[in-house]
Amino acid sequence: MEILNIKFWVLLQMIIDLVLVILILYFVRYLKSGVSLTASKEAASRLFGLLEPLFKEADITAKAFEKQLKEKDRLIRNLNERLDSRIISLNLLLNRAEGYLSAAPKTVESRGRDVYDQQKAIVELLNRGYDTKTVARKLSLPIGEVEMVSELKKKFLKLEQEVTASEGQA
Repeated sequence: MEILNIKFWVLLQMIIDLVLVILILYFVRYLKSGVSLTASKEAASRLFGLLEPLFKEADITAKAFEKQLKEKDRLIRNLNERLDSRIISLNLLLNRAEGYLSAAPKTVESRGRDVYDQQKAIVELLNRGYDTKTVARKLSLPIGEVEMVSELKKKFLKLEQEVTASEGQA
């Protein structure tokens, strides 16, 4: 029986030693993971510290870029208005030339007028309530020219309202 008792105690001692070794390995792994977590947190905080000024600079640049885009949009609208005005003048001249070529020579009371004066006369007569045919007859102009000036005037008024509304919002 003594042999069984010694074998039993040796076997028990070996099992306890094995359990202790497993616990020590587990504890070492736990410490390593804890150390690596704190080290990774510290590295991440240093990295964010380095990137924060870059993010601030990117935000400042984005705001400046947005401001420049708004200014360019305003300039483009202004240029478009000027271009539309010149296109109207050119179309009026073309329509007038086509009218002269297609019709017999007539006495035109607006012959000496400037194109802008003629546009003003068209708009004035339209504002008085005359229809496009009557305006064309009174000014000896093609109906298409009078209709075009009328439509473009409406577009300019609408564009002007949009610009004033957008400036009011800004």
